[in-house]
Amino acid sequence: MQIGNAERSERKPMYHKIPACALRRLAERYTEGSRYDGPDGSMKIPAVQNWQQGNAEFFADAFNHLVEHLFRWASGDRTDDHLAAAAWGCFALMWAQEQGIIS
Repeated sequence: MQIGNAERSERKPMYHKIPACALRRLAERYTEGSRYDGPDGSMKIPAVQNWQQGNAEFFADAFNHLVEHLFRWASGDRTDDHLAAAAWGCFALMWAQEQGIIS
């Protein structure tokens, strides 16, 4: 790649522009979710991705849940990383859309 050739580099996704702090907080959220996988959150099953088994109704609930996190953050609640939780919801929805589960 030639230095100064903006057109060429603009065609590719610029992963390096994702803020490291945001990526870390999102990764922490994925880590937290993988710690518990029972219906009541009690069973420890590392690395299970049960959310990927969800149907359209599950992802509608995920949307509502992410909006709830945004409302809590906007109201000043800092008892949880609500922005990372909302981002996780957005990432899950993007994944479901790519898989054709939702449109």
